[in-house]
Amino acid sequence: MAATRAGLAPGAAAQPGRVTGTEPASVRPVASRATALMVATAGAALTDLVWAFTPLASVWSVHEAAARGGQLPGAVLLASNVGVLALMAVTHVTAWALLAGWLLRAEANARVLAPGQRPPRRTAEVWFAPASVAGAVARASRCRRPAALVWSWWLAWLAGAAALLAGTALTWPSELRAMLVRVWGGATVDVDRAGELLGYQIAGRLPGAVLLLAAAVLGVVAVDRVTTAQYDRFDELRSSECPPSEQMARSRT
Repeated sequence: MAATRAGLAPGAAAQPGRVTGTEPASVRPVASRATALMVATAGAALTDLVWAFTPLASVWSVHEAAARGGQLPGAVLLASNVGVLALMAVTHVTAWALLAGWLLRAEANARVLAPGQRPPRRTAEVWFAPASVAGAVARASRCRRPAALVWSWWLAWLAGAAALLAGTALTWPSELRAMLVRVWGGATVDVDRAGELLGYQIAGRLPGAVLLLAAAVLGVVAVDRVTTAQYDRFDELRSSECPPSEQMARSRT
């Protein structure tokens, strides 16, 4: 090698986890955070899908109250709705926190791996506007079509969240609420009418849940591609800073 880079001694190779240059900066592992985020994203989407079909438990409660009465239908009715809502809250908060953790680590790595394209530090935006941070990180990590990769994910998520919220809010008429209160108290109601209204609930919630499931798939793809791009970029920089003898040895393996 005719000339050495600033900060790299002749014959010295870059060490794993560190990119050498004018100022030392560590590249920290991000794969474990990416894996946890992908699992949490899938889990949150599945709970959304479960919420779409939760009215089936209410249908069972209505039929059970009409056939046998007792306290069990009301208990199932309450547990199914409150339990799934609580599970949704836990999974979504967990996924959001893991997203913030992954973005912070990936953004820090991008500042090292792409010094000419360093995204600004955006700690607050990681929590409140993660799409813009994810886009900057994807560009700095040299992902293919970063805008399409990130914004297809987030637009699908926004559309799905809006559709699920609207489908939930608009399918709770006062008539249905009164029926379910009676079932919870152990009384019987018009089974056919209750089944019809609960069917509307499923139909109202399902489009949003499907969109959120699609957003989760896009999110998993985006996280995987950004993470892979960062590791590829690190390998590229590390190889470029190896002495010729080591590069030749690697090419023969």
